[in-house]
Amino acid sequence: MKTTFIRMQESAVETHLVGSTGEWVRNAAIGPVPGWIVILAVTLFYGWVLFASLRRPKGEGELAFGNVHV
Repeated sequence: MKTTFIRMQESAVETHLVGSTGEWVRNAAIGPVPGWIVILAVTLFYGWVLFASLRRPKGEGELAFGNVHV
């Protein structure tokens, strides 16, 4: 027995664009966690990823890049 449809139902989900910053923050909430905390956590995470990908190691010491001990 087939229980799925080939196409989505038009009335399954009502969609609309966000009209204000407050609505955007309210929509970012996950369960009991307020939206502003979720937005802050995501911003900090992507900031850390950007920092980690763009920083250059100091290159000092025995384990520095380019030093080969054979």
